[in-house]
Formats: sequence, structure tokens, C-alpha cells
Amino acid sequence: MKVHVEVKQEHIDAGKRSDCFHCPVAIAIQEATGKPWRVQFRKMWTETELISVPEKAKRFIYDFDHGLKPQPFAFDVELP
Repeated sequence: MKVHVEVKQEHIDAGKRSDCFHCPVAIAIQEATGKPWRVQFRKMWTETELISVPEKAKRFIYDFDHGLKPQPFAFDVELP
């Protein structure tokens, strides 16, 4: 199943750096799927699913965790 994930400014404002549960990408994918996701630089997972982080999201995570101010963006992921 393909899911469209939008990381909005509200997710960026609420996000916490280096926090796999509360980074903006985690907040956005949780909103899109209704499931609690953890997000690290290379992977995203729930209790039953594991997927790779798309390149666009990796760049965002890197910038956000390093104190830069990345802009809202969107990406698609294929869930098992």
C-alpha cells in the first residue's frame, strides 16, 4: 500500500531533534497511517513493519537534527 506523507510546518514546529518518536517525519507518518512510527536516519518502523527512509526524508532528518531549518515537504512510501 502506497502512503503519501506530508511533513507540514506544524510537524516541524512540534518536532524534537534526535528523537525517533517525535521528529517531524515520525509525527507526519503517524498522522498519515494512524500508527505509532519510530524514525531514524535509515529506517522507519512500527511493531510489525520496517521500511527504508526515502532519500528526501533522509536529507530533511539530517538538516533538522543538525539545527538547520528545513522546509515542509512530502514523500511517498510503500508499506508492506
